[in-house]
Amino acid sequence: MAVPMITDDTVVTAAGWWNPLATLANTVETNLATEISTRSTADTAINARLNSTIAATGISDLPTWKTSVDATLARFTRTYLAADSPTRNNTTTLIDIGLTLAVAASTAYAFEAWLPYTSGATPDIKFTLSVPAGATGSWQLLPVNTGASAAGTIGSMDGARVVAFGDANPQGAAGTDVAGNAMGCAPRGFVLTAGTAGNLTWRFAQNVANVSDTIVRTGAWFLLTKLS
Repeated sequence: MAVPMITDDTVVTAAGWWNPLATLANTVETNLATEISTRSTADTAINARLNSTIAATGISDLPTWKTSVDATLARFTRTYLAADSPTRNNTTTLIDIGLTLAVAASTAYAFEAWLPYTSGATPDIKFTLSVPAGATGSWQLLPVNTGASAAGTIGSMDGARVVAFGDANPQGAAGTDVAGNAMGCAPRGFVLTAGTAGNLTWRFAQNVANVSDTIVRTGAWFLLTKLS
């Protein structure tokens, strides 16, 4: 008996031994058609819900929205200290901590930082923030001005606001002889640059020269927010 040839256009309905294969082929074809139709309906419903959500949130142009998000994120710059920064027996050479961020000309910025350190009660510590030429603003170091006197205690915080920047205007913070010497301050402030771009850079030294180490610790960070 000759075996019939099957082409793409063949409808398998011949009698005899071919009938089971014909039934299977027709069932597969029907199931595929149903699956395609079901998925098409589901895709249409999903697209409708997405369009409804986009319309409700006012995001009608996703590329424009992404550009807006990117521009917002670009207003924030930050850095952190990946290794300890030490000094000893030094009051005059201000050490670059490793916390530096670039600023543009004629732009307003807000800043904040976390400066953890260890220093004895004799040397204490002092910090400066350098800015580009002509920049103005004000800031607070928010230091503890008397060291901890016993384990589990802290000193008094100094909330003075200063209107000068640079190495000629250091702000002091207290050290402590309590075990661990662990201290910190959380400065914040505002800078308005003039016609010169440049960097904001934190530096430090001992307030009183001493052979013991004064160290700005790993994890210190500096965050800058562009306001204009």
